[in-house]
Amino acid sequence: MYGQQEISEKLKIGDQVLVERTWFKNNFSVKLENKWIGPYFIHKIFNDNVYKLRNLDEKLVKHVIHGNRLKKYYEQSKKFY
Repeated sequence: MYGQQEISEKLKIGDQVLVERTWFKNNFSVKLENKWIGPYFIHKIFNDNVYKLRNLDEKLVKHVIHGNRLKKYYEQSKKFY
């Protein structure tokens, strides 16, 4: 897998990330639904590219997430041109 290892190596505790959504409520609008959910904060990093996350309310996410389902989140600036 090209790029996945590089991306997850750059993640550190406190970074904001999005989680790839692998489930969808209905099959009719899968193309229209968001593929990524979040942002979440990285709370803890385990071996084997596994992460424990917490939401913006500081609550821990129940399950751990593998790094291949994460991408770094960059907050959009609120400047209008």
